[in-house]
Amino acid sequence: VTAPMLIRGMCKYGNQFMLLNINNKLGVTGWRQLPVYSMERLENGVSNPYSSINNSSENSEDDMKTKFVWVGENNSQVPFRNWQIAHFRLLTDSLYLPYGMSYLHKARRHWRMLSLMEDMMLIYRLERSIERRVYKIYVGAIDDADVQSYVQEIANNFKRTPIIDPMTGQVDLRKNLLSVDQDIFIPVRDQNAPTPIDTLAAAQNLTAMDDIKFVQNKLFTALGIPKTFLNYEEGAGDGKNLALMDIRFTRKINRIQQAFLMELTKIATIHLYLLGFHDELT
Repeated sequence: VTAPMLIRGMCKYGNQFMLLNINNKLGVTGWRQLPVYSMERLENGVSNPYSSINNSSENSEDDMKTKFVWVGENNSQVPFRNWQIAHFRLLTDSLYLPYGMSYLHKARRHWRMLSLMEDMMLIYRLERSIERRVYKIYVGAIDDADVQSYVQEIANNFKRTPIIDPMTGQVDLRKNLLSVDQDIFIPVRDQNAPTPIDTLAAAQNLTAMDDIKFVQNKLFTALGIPKTFLNYEEGAGDGKNLALMDIRFTRKINRIQQAFLMELTKIATIHLYLLGFHDELT
């Protein structure tokens, strides 16, 4: 039952630490998940350069064994031996040894880019997809200094919204400031000016999504998962498994399965050893 959740965490973080519930007579009877970011692994007496553990190893035989440490609050440390912890890890990059690397690591940057671009696309559609009207107001021989106030007075008649005050019952004319969806008023001197009301077209390139598709393709490349698996394309293959159609995805699945089975083999070996099977444990 816990296998799908465990494999999901292993693919997400690259590591999954399980504390084994060990009984001297019954063997391995269960396990408990440990927090990924609080666990540190000491292998061959050497800790990783970013470790918070001060490992003062004297190169003794006991110090060279693989150990695990749970670093809690106030830098408290709880040590565990190798046979107490099942460390499921995806060994795909030697840079992070002795830890595994998440399969989402390479796609993190492109995912952030895609999220920002989708937000900007939504904002652009909300602001620029509304048609507006351009009103040309005849001002005749009005003095230049009075044109602005005259046009503003006419515009206010359009922009004011009558609201009834529930306390007094009187009509309150509240002003709405000009926003992206409101009309524009332009004074003109020519009384015979054609088309006094024009339409200011909205954004015309709302369907242009080539830049977003470009980032999506880079995201799919980093993940290494077919688009059909992520519901970005219609299903194909006449009902066949997609893992049989893409050899690269098949190899990725096999690597995850082998990483999972490798640690299950360690748990099975510990269980058989506690039950008295000391020979031919493999």
